[in-house]
Amino acid sequence: MTQKPLILVCGAAGRVGGTGRRVTSNLISSGFAVRAFVRSEDDRSHELSDLGAKVVVGDLLDYPSVLSAMEGVNRAYLTCSLTNQLPFISTVFAAAAKQANLEGVVNMSQYVIEPDDISPQTRRHWAGEKIFDWSGVPTTHVRCAVFSDALAVLSAMSLNAADELRLAFGNAQFPPVAAADVADVVTAILADQAPFVAQTHYLSGPETIGMEQMAEVFGRALGRSISYKNQTFSEYGEQLRTLGLDDWHVMHLTKLAEKISIRNRTDLTTTIEELTGHPATPLEVTVRAVAERGFLMATA
Repeated sequence: MTQKPLILVCGAAGRVGGTGRRVTSNLISSGFAVRAFVRSEDDRSHELSDLGAKVVVGDLLDYPSVLSAMEGVNRAYLTCSLTNQLPFISTVFAAAAKQANLEGVVNMSQYVIEPDDISPQTRRHWAGEKIFDWSGVPTTHVRCAVFSDALAVLSAMSLNAADELRLAFGNAQFPPVAAADVADVVTAILADQAPFVAQTHYLSGPETIGMEQMAEVFGRALGRSISYKNQTFSEYGEQLRTLGLDDWHVMHLTKLAEKISIRNRTDLTTTIEELTGHPATPLEVTVRAVAERGFLMATA
């Protein structure tokens, strides 16, 4: 009987809109041994231990701790929160993966990345992909559309206070994707018993949604009338700051809104269903799930 690979999962203690915890849970449920890489011990890391993961505390910017976490590992998943240190993290991770002779890495990225993108964070995703490609470590890049979970959480304040979906996307249309679907795709890639193959997958939701339609979807999910209010980029940035986001997060999210408002991304992919066997999750289902977790007020 072939032994299943040991898999290292970064971002395993992530919050709403993250993918690492679900990837960890999925893999353990399928009989894989998982080493969960976290920044610190807390209630979330203890939950990972309860799931059956071996939790290791480390710093993605520290090569020795990353290399130590990869000892005996066969495959790894890299995802982390928005940071201007992403190229350095990618370098550390790729170098450690090469030294540890990993079969392959799954790298979280963005749907559209270009070296001259208006967002410095997106340019760093582009650089991160190049670093992995040049390293010689077989790497699959998972390029994702805007997370529907993040849209719901970032809009919670205006939705709860004024029944308004306040964004700065103009009249754009795009296909938001559920974090759970992304996690399931990552799981499928990591769990595949075939030899690891480097490739790039584009993940979108099941439908392209305009802003007025999005407000209607939120309304159905929450059981009340929701209207869309377009904001200036400056107004949107101030809204994000009231959520406690730092300057780097605010800068990236406002630049992302600017890019989306200028360049509609209406193309859909079928990758989620092809790799997981289940269809992509509609936005309405994700909004209901976020509401059930207490981030949004829903009418009973």
